[in-house]
Amino acid sequence: MASRFRYGLTFLITLSLAACLTDTPSQQGDRAIGAQNVRLFVYPEESENTLLDAIKGARTRVYLTTYLLTDLRVIDMLAQARARGAEARVLLEDAPYGGGVAAKSSFERLEKAGVPVKPGNPAFRFTHQKSLVIDQTAYVLTANMTRSAFQANREFGLIVTEPADVAEIVAAFNADWERTPFVPVSPRLIWSPVNSRARINAVIASATATLDIYAEVVQDNDQVRLMVEAARRGARVRLIVPPPDGGVAATPTDDMARLRAGGVLVRQLRSPTQHSKAMQSDGKIAFVGSQNVTATSLDLNRELGMLVSDAAVLTRLASIFETDWARASER
Repeated sequence: MASRFRYGLTFLITLSLAACLTDTPSQQGDRAIGAQNVRLFVYPEESENTLLDAIKGARTRVYLTTYLLTDLRVIDMLAQARARGAEARVLLEDAPYGGGVAAKSSFERLEKAGVPVKPGNPAFRFTHQKSLVIDQTAYVLTANMTRSAFQANREFGLIVTEPADVAEIVAAFNADWERTPFVPVSPRLIWSPVNSRARINAVIASATATLDIYAEVVQDNDQVRLMVEAARRGARVRLIVPPPDGGVAATPTDDMARLRAGGVLVRQLRSPTQHSKAMQSDGKIAFVGSQNVTATSLDLNRELGMLVSDAAVLTRLASIFETDWARASER
């Protein structure tokens, strides 16, 4: 674990610089800045080829940052992209919770295939970010590179073509690859541990009528409090989580009790498997990304999400949420 904090000084410098550029929750809420002209795709309804074909077609570069990589097709496609002359690199968490053996195998397969791979930056507790940069397009994901993510999970992905946002995701990848400081500037991108707590808190705090949330894990006192406050000021707050037996990441029952007692409506989604992280406030702004509702995710990990106000994305997210809410159960 000591290696995780080898770069502590660099990390602190990064945070200090970023603090000068990061909005407070009230400022970010007032500005309500969300991306336009982004596209949303949804698993498992849509074909896994949304991502696989994109990797297959990479011409100049493919940069992958992910927590889990167990789909061998992805490794093969990265190797093929590199053989075509594209620059292929992977940042992969080397110690995922409960998945150390699988991670070791993935590292070995990538190295054998000739694809440059590094563990996530040890400045962070985990590299839990899930993103791809393919040529001039970025993909901000809730999904790992696993078959279950593509075929069985509730997952979301954003296709981003705004040059400034793509450039910032590339800059973060290169900084984490080189273990150097990175200071985000985009008001739309949400980076842990730099600005995610402030910006996601602002989305929750902005809700006056409706707040719909997908979470895999809920273990953060601050955000639980904000959800309850939103419900008590009259917003309809709905939360979809996995069932308690959904795995090691199941949310503690005391957090569920606090939320329910505070007026938050909670349902459990078994099929598809609830792994996504997203929320929408008042039908005006949404968050989609890798961040769980936990202090580790918000304050210690490398994570990436995005604020979105594109009307088509908001409409699709709302439609999927209603479908999942109807099929989910209260207990």
